[in-house]
Amino acid sequence: MKHLVISCSLSPKSRSRPLAQMAVERLRARPAEVDFLDLAKTQLPPCDGGASNGAATVREVTPRITEA
Repeated sequence: MKHLVISCSLSPKSRSRPLAQMAVERLRARPAEVDFLDLAKTQLPPCDGGASNGAATVREVTPRITEA
């Protein structure tokens, strides 16, 4: 099973990001296949239900979510 941990906080002072990173470390220690997505470093467009789906970052992130 592949896991995807998503850090959703956009704040540079995020306290949840270290928790997400800890979850990644703990999953990898099992061992498990883990991917980490930090939305503070991924510029996703506002969801408009149409054209935004074709954005390069959306096309990059979609398979990572689908595979998890």
